[in-house]
Amino acid sequence: MSDPDEPRPRDLDPPAGGDGGTAAGAASERAASSVPESPRDDSPPTAATMAMVVYILYLVGLASGVAALFGVVLAYVYRPAAAGSWTESHIRYQIRTWWLGLLLLAAGIVLAALLIWIPILIFFFVWAAVRSIKGLGALGRREPIADPDTLFW
Repeated sequence: MSDPDEPRPRDLDPPAGGDGGTAAGAASERAASSVPESPRDDSPPTAATMAMVVYILYLVGLASGVAALFGVVLAYVYRPAAAGSWTESHIRYQIRTWWLGLLLLAAGIVLAALLIWIPILIFFFVWAAVRSIKGLGALGRREPIADPDTLFW
């Protein structure tokens, strides 16, 4: 439990009306209002910020698949927060990118016996990079993905 005597940020604000309306009271009110209540920002990350993090994790995931796994988990976690906003199409695009990429990699593994897995792997890397970079660009312009259900880009 917290200490009841410990001042909270709202307890540090001067009382309404200052010290009766004097010039010193007005100056102290202005000074107090310019000081932030808390040195840290505890607000949760926005869906747009998390969409950017997911795109970056997908790009890092091209070198380490674990990063892409973290990316898709974040996309699923922040999908409800993005519902109804312009970032919803980004989250949907990211989730589809994960599942389609997994399908491509599985096809490459199955076709490894036929020695045609190298072109599939090259296609996967180009495809995933283009989708992530395209998504980052649209996110930077604060635009939704035109067709989040597309197979390509």
